[in-house]
Amino acid sequence: NGGESYLFGTNQTITWNSVGVTKVKIEYSLNNGGDWSNIVDSTDALTGSFSWLIIDTTSSNNCLIKITNTADTTDSDVSDAVFTIHHGTIQITSPNGGESWLVGSTKTITWNSTDIDNIDIEYSTNNGSNWITITGNTPANTGSYNWTVPNTISENCLIRMSDITYPPTYDVSNAVFRIYKPAITITSPVGGEYWR
Repeated sequence: NGGESYLFGTNQTITWNSVGVTKVKIEYSLNNGGDWSNIVDSTDALTGSFSWLIIDTTSSNNCLIKITNTADTTDSDVSDAVFTIHHGTIQITSPNGGESWLVGSTKTITWNSTDIDNIDIEYSTNNGSNWITITGNTPANTGSYNWTVPNTISENCLIRMSDITYPPTYDVSNAVFRIYKPAITITSPVGGEYWR
């Protein structure tokens, strides 16, 4: 009814009181009532509650709920004040570009996150054209993951992290890093020389 803050991807209970109403329509607005979108066309008014899975919205600080009697559309009520719907955030801190990580070494991938439970961590060796899973469903609140660097030598590596609940919430390394393997190449003598 105003002042609440709800996280995208969660179930929230909308509640109301009604007298002499059988069915209600429930809508939400992200712009303080400028536009309305359906949550449900018709639900039992006598229950006085409806579980809303918040997935079809963007973040907004100007949200409202409107409940309307389906038998008489002039009979409705709107939240007394606006509430907030917000998304979680994630930000990779390492590797975030320019690092050189040795094949076979253990390196720590680090990040900052808010309001995210679990994440997928992936890497790319071709600047994001393809992604390979490092680990799935890792707790986001740890802020770090120890990774044994694979034998996939490349100058164009990236890390990507995605929210398990809402994959469009993700972050990618700001720039490429390098996975390398030490190599020694003899340039002389290479064969056929005569040395005195």
